[in-house]
Amino acid sequence: MGWWNVVHDRNTPQNEGKRHIGQNESAYDCGRMAGGKDYSSQKMVLSWKEPPMTVVAAQFCGDYILMAIDTQETHSQEGQEILTAFSPKLQRLAEIPVAWAFAGSVDVGEDFNRWLRDYQGISETDWPTFRGDAITELNRLNKAKRKSMRDAGVKPKSDNLCEVLVVGYISGTPEILWLNDKGETLFYKERRFAAIGSGQNHVQMVKWTLEQWFNDNHKPLPEHEALFFWIVAKGTQMAPQCGLPLQMVKVTPKGVETYIPPVS
Repeated sequence: MGWWNVVHDRNTPQNEGKRHIGQNESAYDCGRMAGGKDYSSQKMVLSWKEPPMTVVAAQFCGDYILMAIDTQETHSQEGQEILTAFSPKLQRLAEIPVAWAFAGSVDVGEDFNRWLRDYQGISETDWPTFRGDAITELNRLNKAKRKSMRDAGVKPKSDNLCEVLVVGYISGTPEILWLNDKGETLFYKERRFAAIGSGQNHVQMVKWTLEQWFNDNHKPLPEHEALFFWIVAKGTQMAPQCGLPLQMVKVTPKGVETYIPPVS
C-alpha cells in the first residue's frame, strides 16, 4: 500500500486509486488517520469547557511556501466566549511576497497586523533585521497586555498573549519565522515545517504519525502540497473548538496567492 492510500483510503470503491484530495472530503470530514483509527466523531463529544484552539502552519514545498490557518475566532462578550466561524486571519503585504498570521490575543494580534502593514523599508531590509524589529514590537504589545491585565487584577496567561508566524521572501530570500510571547524567535528554513498556536500539538501528532509510516518504509515524508493540506486539516479537526475550512496561501518569489486545495 502506497503513502497516498494510507492517508486517503476510506475503504470505498469510489476512492480506490485516487491521487488527489477532495475538498469536501478532507476539509469538512474528519476521516481516518494513518493506522486505521477513526476520529470522525471525536470533535462532536468535546466539552465546550475545553479551551478554544488556533492552528497556524507553514511548510516549504520545493521553491515555494504554503501557509494555512483555521478560520474560527474566539472573543469575549459579556463574560462569555463567543465563537466566530469563517473568520479570515491570514494577512499579506502588497509590495513584497510576505504573509503572516497570529495565534492568541486578538487585540495584540490586530495591533501587530497594523504595525507590519505600516512597516517601512521592508523591501530593502533582510530577515535578521526584520526579525529584530518585529520581536521588539511584539514584545512591546505583549508587555502592555500583561500590564493591563495585572492592573485589572487578572493574572495573564499564554492564551491572553500573542505569537506570530511570518513567511515569505525578503530581499529574495525565503524563510519561515516564528515570534513568540516570551521574546523568542526561530527561523524554520532548515526545519521546513512549522506549526504554532494552542492546537499545534494536534497538527504535529498527525505529521509525526505519517513520518513514522514513511520511516518504517525507509522513505522521507514528501513535501507535497496536498499532503500538507491534509495534515493541517486533520490536526485542526482534532483540536477543540478549532474550525474548518482552512484559509491557505501559496507564497512564491512573485507574490502571495490564495491556495485552493485540489478537488475531486
